[in-house]
Parts: sequence; structure tokens; C-alpha cells
Amino acid sequence: MMSFDLADFTQSLADSAWLKILNPKDNSDTGLRFHLAGPDSEIYRRAESAARNKSLARQTKTKLTAEMVDEQVLEHLLAVTIGWEGLVYNGQPLEFTSDNLRHIYTEPRLRFIREQVEAFVSDRQNFFSA
Repeated sequence: MMSFDLADFTQSLADSAWLKILNPKDNSDTGLRFHLAGPDSEIYRRAESAARNKSLARQTKTKLTAEMVDEQVLEHLLAVTIGWEGLVYNGQPLEFTSDNLRHIYTEPRLRFIREQVEAFVSDRQNFFSA
């Protein structure tokens, strides 16, 4: 019987990875990449704890709504996004700032970016090195 060495597993796990954003029209590479913290990184764990603390604090005050859940997901994505490359907006390179990131993640016509980021960070396999 073959054994599973946990050391091999933990050594091949990366704290972050790059996601290539695909064009939703034809799945072609857009040249845009997002640098994201993985589910086993300290950044990700802190973001999860902050979201849980907010949720627990709200439970005593307010009934949870879909909008509140959406805001929690947004805050989590903002926290685990480390940077980007190749983002151009209105013909100009867009600097990575928290305000610009929030705009990208909340602009309805750019929802495909947020959806790809959400899917990527929730899949631990994306954070293993080769």
C-alpha cells in the first residue's frame, strides 16, 4: 500500500498563484492576470476570519440578506487579491489600488472577472506548484 507523505503535500502548496482572465465571449486569453492568495495562505485565513467576525456580529442585529452575503464575498475577494498585470481601462494602464479593484469587482459589465476570480480562489488545486 502506497503512503501519502504530508510533507510532500505541504511543500508543493503555494501561498499565491496567478489567474489568467479569459474573454467570456470566446474563452481566449485577455492578457490580464490577477495575483491571488490561496486558501491555505495567511492572507486568505485572515480574510475568512474577518468575514466570519462580521457575520457573527450582524447575526444579533440583523437578518442576513443576499446583499449582505454578496458584500461579504466582495470583501473577501478584495482581501485575497494581491495584484494584477495587463489591466487597461479606457486605453490607459490601470494602477492596482483598492478603489480600482473594488470598481473592477463591482462593475456589472465586468462581472466575468469577479466570477473567474471567485472560482479560482475556491479551488485549492490552483495553488499547487508543479
